[in-house]
Amino acid sequence: MEATDIAHFTAALATADLDHLEHVSPADLCEIITALELAKNAAAAAQARATVAAGDAMRDQAINDGAAPERADKGIPQQLGLARRESPAAGSRHLGFARAVVREMPHTHAAMTEGLVAEWTAMQLVRETACLSREHRAIVDARLADRFRADSPKKLVAAASALAYELDPYAFVNRGRKAKEDRRVGIRPAPEVMANVTGFLPVAQGVACYKALDESARALKSAGDERTLDQLRADLFIERLTGMSAADNVNIEVGVVMTDTALLGLDETAARLEHLGPLPAGLARDLLRGSDDDLGATEHSLHEATVWLRRLYADPVTGVLTDQDSRRRLFTGALRRFLVARDQVCRTPWCDAPVRHVDHVLPFARGGETTEDNGDGLCEACNYDKEAPGWRHEVIDTGDGAHVVRVTTPTGHIYDSHAPPVLPTLGLRLARPPDQNAAREPVELLSA
Repeated sequence: MEATDIAHFTAALATADLDHLEHVSPADLCEIITALELAKNAAAAAQARATVAAGDAMRDQAINDGAAPERADKGIPQQLGLARRESPAAGSRHLGFARAVVREMPHTHAAMTEGLVAEWTAMQLVRETACLSREHRAIVDARLADRFRADSPKKLVAAASALAYELDPYAFVNRGRKAKEDRRVGIRPAPEVMANVTGFLPVAQGVACYKALDESARALKSAGDERTLDQLRADLFIERLTGMSAADNVNIEVGVVMTDTALLGLDETAARLEHLGPLPAGLARDLLRGSDDDLGATEHSLHEATVWLRRLYADPVTGVLTDQDSRRRLFTGALRRFLVARDQVCRTPWCDAPVRHVDHVLPFARGGETTEDNGDGLCEACNYDKEAPGWRHEVIDTGDGAHVVRVTTPTGHIYDSHAPPVLPTLGLRLARPPDQNAAREPVELLSA
């Protein structure tokens, strides 16, 4: 089967006449849903096989080109992630999963191919047996073979976990002990302009953290505090992490990007909170003037915020940052700050990791200049991976003022990375305004 065959099948699904479905019986509709689900799972199995073959071919090619065997995998996860329209980290996870399920768990892979097991369930089975030897993993796989048709994903994963412990208790327990080396804290956006800050902690410390917050919250509640227990626990969490006396008096720098008119309350163009995403203009103004009244805070939560202002300029058609004030205000590295504000996240397509490195698109050693146009923001992994043999990054002049970096992989595949609009609603206009002299639209970058 060739890629064109799969493309034709996909096109057939996309162009299928579904208007007649309103006349199809519920029983037949359920059959259609089941058939499509089986097709999805079978496609995931085929993709796993292709991933293994691609990873092996890329590694062999790298070694033939002179790479040391211990460095031959460099850049492969990134290429596979791009092929899947996902991040390099996701590409690495899928490569490891594919190698395990195809080579070490043939029954699981066969069940995927038959459509009985979804990719996510298979990934969990691989994870639960990761501590085992190849022989023990094969035993777990064989014992599950008769259960794929009847058991739910949750039961399959539980069975795999129990079998793994039965076959090698030491390895299973030791994995849990080593897991504390992966302890971390992360943040991700949540609905309704909120954020989830999570800690991946050893269980004893995790329970201790929650218990300390809960006991303190209950003590305050017993003393007459009108906040709910959930609110008290959340506020104590903020206060203890930041060292501040009140949860909403956090004097730590955060970047807010908004238009000048939204800052003055003349319109409600959505703002953007750096590293998190869109922010309603009203909440951005509350944040900058230090008042959370509109969010339901008490009168004791009012405080003065230190706000520093820098003017940035965005193209009114693309919405991408094009310039900034040349005069620095209270911080150094204005060029780096500009590039981080412009790119927002790693410029590798579909990566979306936080910007850690700001580097030259055309390397300095090859004559690349240290300018806004020749710079981009990347995560640490992507910046290192682009130095692998066969990778090429270059700025493309599109003629419309957009900042586009073209990424060419060692296999010759090309992906264009477009700088995003600095605010969610900028760049949505259909045509450039008649006054070409008004080609720069001011926005404000504020740090509170």
